[in-house]
Amino acid sequence: MICVIVRKVRWFIKKSNDMMNRGDLFDFIIIVYFLRGLNNE
Repeated sequence: MICVIVRKVRWFIKKSNDMMNRGDLFDFIIIVYFLRGLNNE
C-alpha cells in the first residue's frame, strides 16, 4: 500500500514538473487525506 502511494507521489511530482497546475495539486492533497482516512479506519 505504501509502495503504491510512493509511486503515485513520484508520478505526481514528475507530472507537476511538466505542468505546474494548482488544480492538480489540490486534487492530490484531497486524495492523500482520503487515503489517510482509509488507513485510520
